[in-house]
Amino acid sequence: MVVLSCFLVVVGVGVLSRIDLREFKVGRGELETLIASVIFTAQILWLQRPCFARNNVRHFTLIMFVMIAVFCLPVALVTARRVSDMLSAYSTAGTAVSLGILVVFSTLGGYLLMNRWQPLVSATQAGLIYCVEPVFASAAALFMPGWFSLLTGIDYPNERIGASLLVGGGLITIANMLIQVQGAGKSSS
Repeated sequence: MVVLSCFLVVVGVGVLSRIDLREFKVGRGELETLIASVIFTAQILWLQRPCFARNNVRHFTLIMFVMIAVFCLPVALVTARRVSDMLSAYSTAGTAVSLGILVVFSTLGGYLLMNRWQPLVSATQAGLIYCVEPVFASAAALFMPGWFSLLTGIDYPNERIGASLLVGGGLITIANMLIQVQGAGKSSS
């Protein structure tokens, strides 16, 4: 069931991403994404360790975000032409609100939920559940770009429901249902 679910997720993400295997190549973005996925996999496996089950989620999430800031700030300072460039990047209300939404809901909220609940499922289940993210992102793209267009004054049209969303999202959802049903069957035995 795990192998089948993993296969369905891979095919689902490929369909959702509209990957054309004839033109597939690993560029810088793909390589950085693969590196990030390895780091994220390590985090999933690390959270799975029983010795961390009783840790205070707020404390270690705070430490995680402080460390991210400690590592990212020097990079931002080195790569900016001037320090004022970092401030001017967020000088409009739309940009500041967009950043706030991303930081509070998507990042802080997501990691607090992940750090709290992920230790209660297996690493395999967690990894497959996290694969639902592109489905949610695709669903949000059906209406959120219009909201951000109003906020920022940028012409950013909403996505439309298409076959890739329905087929790819459906495969990912089926994979998660299969792995959860299997997990529920094992826990009731």
